Amino acid sequence: MFTMNMLTQFLNQFDEDKHSKMLNIFITSLEKHEATCRNALSNKDAKILQSCTHDLKSLCYTLDANEQGKRAENIEAALIKGHNEKAFQHTPALLDDIAQIIDIMKKSL
Repeated sequence: MFTMNMLTQFLNQFDEDKHSKMLNIFITSLEKHEATCRNALSNKDAKILQSCTHDLKSLCYTLDANEQGKRAENIEAALIKGHNEKAFQHTPALLDDIAQIIDIMKKSL
């Protein structure tokens, strides 16, 4: 699971005066993709879900949230293979993790 320590390590790559700006960029992007994925999931829209899990995968790996990045990667792969129900089943856990990452980031603002 993504932790405050992991966030600190990520932010330490940047000048301290840029931390808030970086956090806001990632929070906004994660919130957008989380909402898009939740909507796609509720509408059983595999195409949109594939696109937004792809974006979440990239965001997670950038943040070193590798567990969530791998989960997003597996969901994306299932959708590419046409295993939509499997992807739909595993997406809520990913989105719950994304919400937790967002909360951690907001607490550090």
